[in-house]
Formats: sequence, C-alpha cells, structure tokens
Amino acid sequence: MKWRRQIPNALSVLRIFLAPLLIPLFEHRRWTLLLLLLLLAVISDAADGYLARRWDMSSRCGAWLDAIADKVLIWSVLAMLWRQRMAPTWFVLPLLLRDLSLLAFGAFSLRTQVWQQMRPSFSGKLAMALQMLSLLYLCLLQMKAAAVPVWLHGFLLIVLLVSWISLPFYLSRLHHQGKTPC
Repeated sequence: MKWRRQIPNALSVLRIFLAPLLIPLFEHRRWTLLLLLLLLAVISDAADGYLARRWDMSSRCGAWLDAIADKVLIWSVLAMLWRQRMAPTWFVLPLLLRDLSLLAFGAFSLRTQVWQQMRPSFSGKLAMALQMLSLLYLCLLQMKAAAVPVWLHGFLLIVLLVSWISLPFYLSRLHHQGKTPC
C-alpha cells in the first residue's frame, strides 16, 4: 500500500507537467485538447486533496506541492489568455499582486522558520475554484472565437474579490511557530 501514499503528490506533479503542454496547444489553437487537459488538471486538483485527506496522508510538502501546481497551472493559462487579450489586465494584475503577496509572505516564513502546513480555508478553495472556472470559460470563448460577454466582467470581479478576501485567511494559516516545510 506504499504506492498509495504517492498518488496525491503524483497528481500535483501531473498538473505541473500539464502546464507547459497547454502553451503549444494554445498557440496552435487546439482548443478541444486544451480544454480537456485543463479539465483534467481541475479534476486532478480536486482528487489529490480528497485522496490525501481520505487516506490520511496529508503532508506539509504535499500541501505546498499542491499550491505550487495550482499556481503554475493558473499562471500558464492566464498568461496565454492575457497575451491574446482574452483576459483583461484589470483582472490579471490584481491576481498577480495577490499571489506575489502570498509568495513573499511564504518566503519570509521560510526564512524565519515560522510557518505551518498550508491548509486552505473555504474562501481559498472557493477562490481557486472560481479562478479555474473563469479560465475554463475564457478558453471556451477562445475556442468559439466569441467576444467576452458583458456579464463575464462581473463574474471576473467576483473572482477577484473572493481571491483577495481569501488572502488574510491563507496568511493566518501559513503563520505558525516552529515548523519546517517538509
């Protein structure tokens, strides 16, 4: 049963490896395959956390690997969409600032050895789900060569708000005395 211990982390690594595969698919406008792989990544994100909790195999390294995989995936797709002007700058820039803030705090915590396992709050999980949903929808719009509908701007604003609201919860969960990352 030792192989089971590796499945959640293997799913996170799979997401990291999927991200660079999406770039040529995006560039060559292979929308169906791009959306399928992106959907596979979203499912693997849900599955790795579920399996780690179900099998009681959560670890600090696994939690950080999951977070890194999420960000690599989101930022690969978001950068491609922004480059094609399908993701507005007013959406991309605040998300980038939020993630850089989280990264800076995480780096500071590592340096001072004041941190714990990163357990996402409900707002963090909701923010991640909304970010992935927005990326899937923006890619679907690319596939159909459709303009961004007016209502989508409202949805993207909600994604930003939930993402920024989740930041203090992440920071408070990240900050804890005397634990090391792995």
